[in-house]
Amino acid sequence: MLPELWEKEIININKEVDWVEETSKQLIKDFTMLGIQLNLKPFINEPYKDLFIQTKQLITQLFEKDHQRFLNLLYRIDLPEKELNNLIYTISPPELYNKITEFVLRREFMKV
Repeated sequence: MLPELWEKEIININKEVDWVEETSKQLIKDFTMLGIQLNLKPFINEPYKDLFIQTKQLITQLFEKDHQRFLNLLYRIDLPEKELNNLIYTISPPELYNKITEFVLRREFMKV
């Protein structure tokens, strides 16, 4: 199940496509382009929630331990720098990680 927000943003969304699975593939592709091996666990009960939790863990680790690679990832994903800076300077962790993760997943979803 996709977040309601995503469904509202996309016109003529194809219900036959597994959007969470396709979004995860795009996410893996972008991480791989930066030399980051991404192994997502299978999505069991709530696919979007599972993807969100796993992605948030990765975002948190990168932000805290390899900030330059984190910034490179955001650039690779093509997130608007102005909006990201606004998030980073106005929200503190752990809510910051939730917002960035949603931002990343929404952008990857749009790429699909």
